[in-house]
Amino acid sequence: AIGKFGHARLSIMTSPSFSSYITSELIGDFARTCPAAKVKFDIGQDDDTVEWMVTQSFDFGITVSKPTNPTIECHVIDESPLFCIVPTDHRLAKHDIIRPSDLAEERLISYMATARIQFELDELLLRHGIANDRKYEIRTTSGIRALVASGLGVSVIGSWFEPKQFMPECVAIPFDSDLKIQAFFFWSTRRP
Repeated sequence: AIGKFGHARLSIMTSPSFSSYITSELIGDFARTCPAAKVKFDIGQDDDTVEWMVTQSFDFGITVSKPTNPTIECHVIDESPLFCIVPTDHRLAKHDIIRPSDLAEERLISYMATARIQFELDELLLRHGIANDRKYEIRTTSGIRALVASGLGVSVIGSWFEPKQFMPECVAIPFDSDLKIQAFFFWSTRRP
């Protein structure tokens, strides 16, 4: 779809997860291919907002949830396993892998309840008898990392960065789960 783009301005909306990762690479590639074109880039508050905006006025969107609207086509452009992040001095910091049962007594720092990945994580934890009381909810992974680094709890996150690139006050440990976080690039089939 992007190869057939013919407007003077490309408009992309993304969820906060991609505001500094995939989107900058995509815009850079587009700028090299079409140096005369302009780009409008915006960040929606959640995946549902991004999906709706693409059906209304944006050319493309990037989210971590597969769009549910039947008028949208999408492709997976990246995928990452989940990690549990804990402060470096936490009891779980020396584990090689974190299982859902390891989080039973932990204070969890979560993505917002409206994030589809958080819904999937909460369902997984419930299957293991762990209820998430949502003491702390944050929209972005960087915000979650900051709260974990300050010692307020632990979190299960998806990340597009290598685990060693986390804040020095945090340790990222693989999370034992079939869940993965994916990046979906999508567009409306009803827009010219």
